[in-house]
Amino acid sequence: MDEDYYRRIIGLLRDTPNGLTIEEIARAAHLSRTTATKYLNSLFVSGQINMRKSGPAKVYSLSARLPADQVLSKSSGPVLILDDAYTVREASESFLHTFGIRREDLTGRDVAGTAIGPGFIGRIRDSVKQALAGSESVVDAWIPIGKEWRAFRIRIVPLVFGWGAKGVAVRLEDQTGELMAREENSFLADMLNDSPVAITVADFSGNLLYTNKMTLELHGYSSAEFLKKTLMDLDTPDSREGIAMRMKSLMERGKLSFEVEHVHKDGHLIPLEVHAKVVKWGDRDVIVSIATDITERKRAETEIRESEDKFRTIFEHSPYPIAINSAPEQKFLAVNPAFLKASGYTEEELLGKNPTEAGFLSLADATKLAARSLLLGRLENVPLALRAKEGRMIHVIFSSIPVTIAGRSAHLTVSVEVTRLKWVEEELLKKTEDLDTAYRELMAIDRELRRNNDLLRRNEQVLRENAETFRALVEQSMEGIIIVDFSGNVLFANRRALDIAECPPDLRMTRSFNVFDLVSRDFQENAVRDFQQISRGIESYEVYYKFLTVEQNEKWAACIGKKITFRGTPAVLISFRDVTGRKQAEEELRESEQKFSTLFENNPVPLTLVSAEEGRFVDVNEAFLNGTGFSRQEVIGRTATELNLFSDPDAYAGMVARLGEQKQVQGLEMQCRKKNGDLATCRFSSRIILTAGRPHIISTIENISERRAADIAFQTMVSSMLGTSGLEALDRITENLATWLRADCVMIGRILPDREHVEVVSMIRDGKRIAGFSYALEGTPCEDAGEKGFCLYTDNVAQAFPQSRDLQEFGIRGYAGTPLRNSDGEVVGIICIMTRKPLDLPPSARQIIDIIAVKAAAGIGSVPLPQNFRKGTGETAGTVREDTPQEDDCTRGKGQRNPA
Repeated sequence: MDEDYYRRIIGLLRDTPNGLTIEEIARAAHLSRTTATKYLNSLFVSGQINMRKSGPAKVYSLSARLPADQVLSKSSGPVLILDDAYTVREASESFLHTFGIRREDLTGRDVAGTAIGPGFIGRIRDSVKQALAGSESVVDAWIPIGKEWRAFRIRIVPLVFGWGAKGVAVRLEDQTGELMAREENSFLADMLNDSPVAITVADFSGNLLYTNKMTLELHGYSSAEFLKKTLMDLDTPDSREGIAMRMKSLMERGKLSFEVEHVHKDGHLIPLEVHAKVVKWGDRDVIVSIATDITERKRAETEIRESEDKFRTIFEHSPYPIAINSAPEQKFLAVNPAFLKASGYTEEELLGKNPTEAGFLSLADATKLAARSLLLGRLENVPLALRAKEGRMIHVIFSSIPVTIAGRSAHLTVSVEVTRLKWVEEELLKKTEDLDTAYRELMAIDRELRRNNDLLRRNEQVLRENAETFRALVEQSMEGIIIVDFSGNVLFANRRALDIAECPPDLRMTRSFNVFDLVSRDFQENAVRDFQQISRGIESYEVYYKFLTVEQNEKWAACIGKKITFRGTPAVLISFRDVTGRKQAEEELRESEQKFSTLFENNPVPLTLVSAEEGRFVDVNEAFLNGTGFSRQEVIGRTATELNLFSDPDAYAGMVARLGEQKQVQGLEMQCRKKNGDLATCRFSSRIILTAGRPHIISTIENISERRAADIAFQTMVSSMLGTSGLEALDRITENLATWLRADCVMIGRILPDREHVEVVSMIRDGKRIAGFSYALEGTPCEDAGEKGFCLYTDNVAQAFPQSRDLQEFGIRGYAGTPLRNSDGEVVGIICIMTRKPLDLPPSARQIIDIIAVKAAAGIGSVPLPQNFRKGTGETAGTVREDTPQEDDCTRGKGQRNPA
């Protein structure tokens, strides 16, 4: 019977979460108050119900604590039961098995003193305190079990023991596998995103599904921008043509490597090496691509290719026989056409053989050359006799230089054929013998020669005259000519050389004169290097030196030198000319270009420089960028058409045509579009100039939009003032103001004699005439205009005049109004302008409206009152205002003071 009463009371409390008093429980359970109190005390002691006081009454409610004996019976997982002193009261078999501990080593002991205590209770102590206070909690924690750590989701539930004491049930759910998988996925995601190579995932339609950080940095996009792109958007037109074929190969083979070119956000090209593979993404096939930027590799390949082309051109077209031989085998790797011509062999007969195998050299000669090469490291100007094809002997001066080709050692050999010179030498030797024989004959005819002495003297005179002629040519040469020894001492100098160097005319001074004394300190090293090259017989090229004359004046000279023999000793012949004027002209040109650049960049007037051939911007100044809103990167290299700068393309084409015919255009006005889409009236003055030898168009651009607005305002004022009177004049005023200011409504009203109402005399709204309308002045901006003068509310005017329902109905936001005064200064009417957008008046608008108001005031008195005007609501669509602080009178706008 007791059990039924307990169950009945618990059921009542379960159905009434807010609790019941003893009287309510006794009445509902059909018990006396004493019996009900007994059962409630028993349940309260056991912790199954809670009790609180509400005034004098006690209110009982069902406890959130579970009976301890039910927890273990209903749990299959690891469970630990603790009392409020942290003593272990019970543990499930699953808990004992999980922690590898015996029941007798755990139950009845303080949990902190058990084997599981140090690594377990410290992580959940706060949650246990919370559960002992009656609140269930959940905590995730890593718990050490033996030598390993495992992740658990731990639920701590408040409970009550049969004797009424409080405790907690600690339920464990192993989350180790799930958490490790989640951490592994996070690690892999971070590793992919931070990878030093570009990684993307795309479907077979070319849509991009994933990209890592390196891909975004490589292309210059944000993640959101990039994932809106497709592969077709990224590839250049040439690379885009191969997308379909690459997709097909990937479908068939599963993976593919290829090279493509992508377009960076700023327009430059990015060469990429891509390795793509088909993988599963959920239930569909996708393409994972790993791309590497190969810009530097492509550049290196281009440089190597250009270097190879230069070397091959020299190799193929050299007039001297050249060969490349392997080291140390000396096998022919390559020979040029001059080598084949001199030797008579074909390329197939030589390649892969050494000179001995080809029959050029005997084994003894080849051994001598090899030994000499090992000793000196290289061979220079070695005379050799080589056997060409069919046994023909050729004589050469042979040089060999060690080189490295494709990572392998080799020798570059250059030969100069001197066979003809050898023949001459042999002929000379042969003729020496003949000379001995002829000597006797010469002695015999000596007497005859003496007889011809006069003739010889005449011949000597001819030679002397020839020498004088040569000297005269040298002396009168327009170029300076000097001959110096290899120490720089001047052995000879013509008159022009002395003039350029500002030397005294006495030639004897040249005996102690050194050419290096004249060369400027900055060019001393170059002069020494060039002398060394000439001394080795290397052909000279024209070089420029700065030097100081004997008079210490700075000059520039263009020089060329050649090794010669002078008076039986090696010397250097130097021909030079004064190029000081040309150098100064070049410096002045550079300064002029720098001045032009400074004027161009810092000019307050917008300037542009456009290629006349392609129409692309070459340069623009800061004034142009500030006026249009574009950045320099967006403009340079693009055309006006690509930037959509001109609202009328035909007008722009006409300007270009006029430039082509007349070479310049002055004061041409056109509508231009800024980057944000705003239009401006601009005046262009352009002309064609030559820059770097190419025709360019330089233009000045003047924004005359405000000037045009002022002209239109003036025309509006004149049109409103002249040629009309009475109602016609007022109608023209409202029409002109609506057109000029792009107003949705313009109205001229007469203040009636009661000074409380306005009768509309002329009104245009949305392009239509409105007649027979009146409204009350009170609570409108027209009232302020009549009392204080010109009023301007640029935006949100309706918020300042909530009484005007017409404002909300017609959506009026901007208002401008001014009073109409008669000749006595009395306010007789109002003229106002209203817009559904914020009202932005031109700078001269107030002055012009005030002038027009004089004309309107004169005309309003001549218009009779209509007999059939309708009584308005006391409000009009023009009476709007913003509740903002005032500055002077009623002039306001957008929460800030407006000086209009």
